[in-house]
Amino acid sequence: MSVESGFRADGRWMAWGLVLGLLTGAGLSLWFAPRSGGSFRAWLADGVQRMAQRTRSRIEDAASSDPVAQSLAEGKEAARKRREGMVA
Repeated sequence: MSVESGFRADGRWMAWGLVLGLLTGAGLSLWFAPRSGGSFRAWLADGVQRMAQRTRSRIEDAASSDPVAQSLAEGKEAARKRREGMVA
């Protein structure tokens, strides 16, 4: 009897085992969490909102500190004013 006739642990089985383990762990952690369902959802929603706000703030900070973008915006504004002055 050869060893290859039985179960083979190839990459697919390893991936499915990992996914199953992650889902089981997530389910058990929620099941045994010290918070109620409503409290947990409110906590999670608050955390997501805080993370989104921090992300927006960082994006705005990065965009406003870009000297090239600021120069382009100033140049576009000057060109717009010049065009309006020529048309009038």
